[in-house]
Amino acid sequence: MERDDLPTLRAPGFDDAELRTLGLWEPATGDPADLAEAYIRRSKKRDDLATLRAHVRDICRAATTEGKKIRRVWFEQRSASKAHVRREGFEKATAAIFDGLSKSS
Repeated sequence: MERDDLPTLRAPGFDDAELRTLGLWEPATGDPADLAEAYIRRSKKRDDLATLRAHVRDICRAATTEGKKIRRVWFEQRSASKAHVRREGFEKATAAIFDGLSKSS
C-alpha cells in the first residue's frame, strides 16, 4: 500500500530512500492521537525546493520527538497575504484534524 501523498512528496525532490528515513514511506496508521498533518507553505519568493525539503525534515524530526507519525504532508505555494486567497492545502489539513483523522498539525 502506498501513501496518498507520495506524488506530492516526490515533487520537491525527495527520493524513496530519504522518504523511508523520514518515516514518510509507509502510510501512517493508528490512533489519531498519534498522527499529525504536516502543512508546509512557501511563504517567500526566495524559498526554493531546498527550503521546502528542509521544512519537511524539520517537521518530521519534531513529530518523531513528540511520538507522532505524519499522516499526510500538505504543500502550498500561494501567498496568504490577501483576504480573498484561499489556502486549500491548509483547509484540507485542518479538515483532517476536525474529521478526527489526526489530532495535530
